[in-house]
Amino acid sequence: KSALKIMCPQIASSKFKEYSGRTVERSIIKYEMSHTSNKFKFGIIYVKKGQAYEEEYFHNRGGDKEYEDFLNLLGNKIRLKNFGRFNGGLDVTKDTTGTHSVFLQWQEYEIMFHVSTLLPHQKSDFQQLERKRHIGNDIVILAFLEDGARFRPDAISSQFIHVIVGVKPVIRDKDGNVTHYSINIASKVDVTQVAPPLPIPPILPAHRVKNYLIQKMVNYEISCYNSPQFSKKLSDTRSMLLEQTVLDFGAPKKKTKTI
Repeated sequence: KSALKIMCPQIASSKFKEYSGRTVERSIIKYEMSHTSNKFKFGIIYVKKGQAYEEEYFHNRGGDKEYEDFLNLLGNKIRLKNFGRFNGGLDVTKDTTGTHSVFLQWQEYEIMFHVSTLLPHQKSDFQQLERKRHIGNDIVILAFLEDGARFRPDAISSQFIHVIVGVKPVIRDKDGNVTHYSINIASKVDVTQVAPPLPIPPILPAHRVKNYLIQKMVNYEISCYNSPQFSKKLSDTRSMLLEQTVLDFGAPKKKTKTI
């Protein structure tokens, strides 16, 4: 109480009541967790040579060997049905969002990737809305470019996507295995740039790519929470939780007289 009055003199005359117990602790933890998370979902799209529009990206039903190798480098391919970890909004009971995905436990973070080529493909749907429903609602996505492909970040229309990370194999060994990737990043103007910095030239050896990308994407998503589009929603959520805590543990309710 004394320390609180020193930090906030304006409440020096306020009355305090001590609360303890698991109920109060859970309420405070819930409030703290409303603006911190160890769970993230990122989108992945595959771009073929000659493609320039989002409909083409979302229609790709698979990629080349280098794309598959990159997915294996990035995380673990998992069976979605009955998957017990963070699912990123994917169906883990009836396979309506595909049968497999890519998941990663990185440090204390659980990361689920929305992989376009693993999400359901509908032949009759020109826009592939089921795929875009997931990837278009991610804040950070990754575009893997096959050899000779080019990517236009503005080709994907989405209010939620704030950062697109482009990855492309550029150097191979004598056996044809990728040893280095180039990395390019496009972001909306209100996104703060984050660590780790992009190397100059923007090329990384394969053994460093995974940690670099994950750290970069996690930091970008956290940074995006401060952008105008997301900051108000998060602020409203925190205010609601704080108000509920005050109602639950604040001033005692007045007793009503019965006649």
